[in-house]
Amino acid sequence: MQRICLLRNQLSTSENPKKTLEKYRASSTIDINELRETFFGKHYEYRNRFYKIFLNDPVFKQYFVVEADRKELRRTALLQMKKISEAFPMTYEDYLKDPSIILAFSSGILDFDQGLSVKFGVHFALYTKTIINLGTTKHKRYIEDAFALKDIGCFGLTELGHGSNTRGILTRADYDHNTREFVINTPEDIGMKFWIGAAAHLANMCVVWAQLYIGKQNYGIHAFVVPIRNKFDHSLMPGVLIGDCGLKVGLNNIDNGLLMFKNVRVPYDSLLDKYSYIDEEGKFQSPIKSADKRFGIFLGSLSGGRISVTDASIVNLRNALTIALRFACTRKQFGPPGQPETTIIEYPLTQYRLIPYLAWHFAFGFANYTASDIWYSNQDSLFDEKNPLLAEMHAITSVIKAFSSWCAQRGIQECREACGGLGYSGYNRLGALREENDINATWEGDNNVLLQQTAKFLLDNLTSLQNGKKIPHSSLYFLTESFPGFERSNQDQSHFAKDEYNLKKAFEIRANYLIHESASEFSKNLQKLSSPLDAWNQTQVYYFHHASRAYGELFMFNEFHKRMKRCRDENTKQVLRKLHELYAWSSLEKDVSIFLEMNYFNKNDLYLIREKIRTLCEGLKGEVIGILDAIAPPDGVLNSPIGSSDGDIYNRFINTVWSAPRAFEKPYYWKEIHHKN
Repeated sequence: MQRICLLRNQLSTSENPKKTLEKYRASSTIDINELRETFFGKHYEYRNRFYKIFLNDPVFKQYFVVEADRKELRRTALLQMKKISEAFPMTYEDYLKDPSIILAFSSGILDFDQGLSVKFGVHFALYTKTIINLGTTKHKRYIEDAFALKDIGCFGLTELGHGSNTRGILTRADYDHNTREFVINTPEDIGMKFWIGAAAHLANMCVVWAQLYIGKQNYGIHAFVVPIRNKFDHSLMPGVLIGDCGLKVGLNNIDNGLLMFKNVRVPYDSLLDKYSYIDEEGKFQSPIKSADKRFGIFLGSLSGGRISVTDASIVNLRNALTIALRFACTRKQFGPPGQPETTIIEYPLTQYRLIPYLAWHFAFGFANYTASDIWYSNQDSLFDEKNPLLAEMHAITSVIKAFSSWCAQRGIQECREACGGLGYSGYNRLGALREENDINATWEGDNNVLLQQTAKFLLDNLTSLQNGKKIPHSSLYFLTESFPGFERSNQDQSHFAKDEYNLKKAFEIRANYLIHESASEFSKNLQKLSSPLDAWNQTQVYYFHHASRAYGELFMFNEFHKRMKRCRDENTKQVLRKLHELYAWSSLEKDVSIFLEMNYFNKNDLYLIREKIRTLCEGLKGEVIGILDAIAPPDGVLNSPIGSSDGDIYNRFINTVWSAPRAFEKPYYWKEIHHKN
């Protein structure tokens, strides 16, 4: 107790970190409400409504228990789901009025807990939305029961032996024309459905993806609505085996399960048959004759899932940056001899480590909001096989999902390290954010596979252009039939750095060049290698992978610029302009070698880029707390003592440590320490 009193005295007599943080808050020039409006738009009110319940209902209090049993975590998550559903009932009619309500719903929960948000996401964005997108009028009852939470659904696509290659799944549904039923089977162990969220404990329904067989003919994967539990006593349905996938790296409040089926019979109406059906004579019919196009439309519905995963990565990065930047504006270490210690945000290296990630956060956020707006405002026409928007949306959401999850993972780790030992404490949430974000690189499509799908979109459109066809995709406005080359400007380099047109031009030239270089390399590999697949794989490293990224980052550049211009407050707009420039220069810095290869940059440009990044970080140092006040959740939702908005980081952290169960307890095995026997 004497040591505790001494420590309290030390904390109370040292310089008050609250005043230090307030100094940085006072230096910000932004209009908080205007930045919120510009960034979140109409969905900010949803977040506020969720914040109120998180802060006031006891079931959400101090949920962040790092040593909790996963069974208890899952039970707590269920209680939280019930509270949220009671507070914010959502109907099918609400969805029809505004389809984006599903993203707003899950996004509002993300600040509090990604696992809880995923539970809603699996049910609404995957299970329910799949029935909406691929079902017909007769399936409306499933939709209504899902919105009313009379059913809890899961999404059975991934198998133990097949993740990214969904076309190769083994689960099969054989059509029995005599009974007009489908017989669903798991033919071998590696065909078991695996990692299925909510399956282990919660769900009673599942959208099961299976190969559709009529006789010996395989008609490809289709989706079936299948009861997996009796909702009166929660017992398994006949022929269904369900198990728990066990402990995971993170998100252990999600009950991921495995499912196996043995002669499970479901009626014909279980088939989601908007785009293919079996007629009264038992023959397969589809208005979409191409199996490839049909497959693309089926899985095109997953673009909404990628938008949600991108949103999760953005939120995770934002929360980590909130913790690390507030800490950096209060934590003092070292300084001139005989002088007070320096706040670590003043060190240029700290600025360089953290502030560019804040710029990237806005770039990903603005791009994803645009993708979301396009996606949800075109639901009625998006799945028309003649609508070119489906392919474009698939390409955009794939590349943004991939690079946002990777960027968030790197950024969260940088935030953890920037907070030193306190960042390693489980009470400060950075470790949990890192582990929870990790899976975002894998689910809804492995990142490297998704980038290949974006690359295919780019190659197909370049080929069409070279064959004299017009490209119907607005995001490819920069693409030319042949790479035109360019002449370096004779303007002085400082002018180049200030000119937004030249910045945009650099992004366009990089994307155009890399797409053409990739297509050329692919053509060479086709001549050298016997298999087109081998040629494709051989062209990924340094070529298509980079081309996809350049395309995605150009899209982000343009959307950031468009939304920045909508900001009505001039001071806030200037801060957004600095963030936009910082995103742009840090993006170009990564590809200096490519620009040197093109002879678009020279050595002096490299020095210029580095100086621009350093100067922008320094200029944004005084704005970061104001920015975070606009976009960060309340302290009770953020749940990180060292990320508290009042700067009282040490008292809040030590109170958390001292109030933890068994913090001052003598170990029960003390005899083993001192006695041999």
